[in-house]
Amino acid sequence: QIINLQLVKMVARYPELGSDYEILQELVGMGVDVFDPVTKSEQFIAQMMDDFSSFVLYDGREKCLKILEDDLCNGGNSVGELQGGSEAFSIYRVSFPPNDFNEEASGTKKCKNAAISLVREFNEYNQQIRRKSASNNLTLETIKQYMLAMCDRRSKERSCTKYSSLGNLMFILQFGGPTEGQVRHIDNMVPNLQICLYMSQSCPSTVLYAMDDVDGFTVR
Repeated sequence: QIINLQLVKMVARYPELGSDYEILQELVGMGVDVFDPVTKSEQFIAQMMDDFSSFVLYDGREKCLKILEDDLCNGGNSVGELQGGSEAFSIYRVSFPPNDFNEEASGTKKCKNAAISLVREFNEYNQQIRRKSASNNLTLETIKQYMLAMCDRRSKERSCTKYSSLGNLMFILQFGGPTEGQVRHIDNMVPNLQICLYMSQSCPSTVLYAMDDVDGFTVR
């Protein structure tokens, strides 16, 4: 779900692109596929993820920050701080549990994974405050299946490998900072396929690095 992208001008020699069309063309030229939600089901999930990101970063900010800090302080091992933050704001990575983890069977408060705890807080907020049905609950599995569906679309367009599973999934959460919304760094990590899922409509910048030269230096 990518809206209003801008390539950030990192240094003077980098071009500054003035329209979404130019930006998308640049992304395509760098081998980056961009897929928007198309079907009603995809649009519904995209909206739910938008609501989730708004809850975590704004409406439920204090509760969600407590979940992250508790994990960090008590050795929960699902949360880490990323470089790029400051004393005024932090950037967290929140790892999903292993693929063989049974999310539904862990429906008690005893689950220590912070990603599941964030989703659970959001679902409780939706039911208690927004009066949403439990049938509309967001799950980590829903997010995974959405991403795999986009991978399927890529596989069909490129006539390449079909992906049946995802590895090393995480939320990247930035609380405060110089930019509103999400900032993403997309690295060329051959042979891995890196997927960036934009979970909010405010996505002001995407920084792309293409490792094209033999020494591995950033060239674009």
